[in-house]
Amino acid sequence: MTELTRNPLIIAVRSRDLDNLNEYGSSGNMNLFQQIQADLDEILTIQVITAIIPNSWNNLSSLLKNNKLRFGETNDNADKVLTIPDGNYNIDELMTEVKKQLDANSTNNCTYTLTYSDITNAVSITHNKTSTIQTTFNFLGNDTIRRFLGFTQGEFTVTSSDIVKSDRSIDISDTNNCLFVRSDLNNQKVVESSSTKPSNIICCIPIPLSRNSFFVYDPMQPIEIQLGQNSISSFNLAITWQDSSFVDMRKGDWELVLKINYRRLPKSERINFNRIKNLEQRLAKFEQSQQSENLTDEQKMNIRNSIKNKNIDN
Repeated sequence: MTELTRNPLIIAVRSRDLDNLNEYGSSGNMNLFQQIQADLDEILTIQVITAIIPNSWNNLSSLLKNNKLRFGETNDNADKVLTIPDGNYNIDELMTEVKKQLDANSTNNCTYTLTYSDITNAVSITHNKTSTIQTTFNFLGNDTIRRFLGFTQGEFTVTSSDIVKSDRSIDISDTNNCLFVRSDLNNQKVVESSSTKPSNIICCIPIPLSRNSFFVYDPMQPIEIQLGQNSISSFNLAITWQDSSFVDMRKGDWELVLKINYRRLPKSERINFNRIKNLEQRLAKFEQSQQSENLTDEQKMNIRNSIKNKNIDN
């Protein structure tokens, strides 16, 4: 990154102070009292140098579309669809809720057992009537709790000789293990893997295991992103998941500290002021020549006489 040309500007943002805060409390606008303006030989860059975030969202919810469990037992005509209540679960709490609903909705009065292994990071599911009753779990949809329980997309059956065991590591975050800070400031320097196109991401914040508490993002070397504009009077900030959907902060307040840097234009982008001055002079001469072409013969003669007389006087 090129050298700084002057002292950076620090902007402290509180979500409660933003205009047009969305219903999730995760996106709003900030209008600056005074415009930030770069000089002609400068560029602006932005960094998120610190953040305080409440881990207040649900990891499983209807909003995230990851709260369904489909299963069918012997003698069932169709799969039953269970809806897990919205909440922020750990694996033991989720297994307890799943067992309660399986038992309550079993056609054959089965009693289900779910077991989690710390060593394998896997969940096993069985019930007390495996000798006569088969149960098939349908994890084919995109709205299920399968990743929480450690399953890939597919169907898994409990039989007399086999239990259902997760075939991937459980992920209690359901892949939402980072927060993405986005802004409408003009940025063409970040590419997202999901789209492989330029993105509006200005920061990625990992989520620690700190449910229902605040965590601090304080990187030693914050990522610095070049902006494609030379002035800022207002901007939008949003905290999202990777798919750009808003995080439901559930009225939890968050804070960000931004740093706006003034940096010298890279050599390849610097304006050649001598070249511009030369172009201006050539343009002036061209305009003069065009004007002279439109003069009448009498006007041209008067100009020549004026120049001749001036030369005689000198």
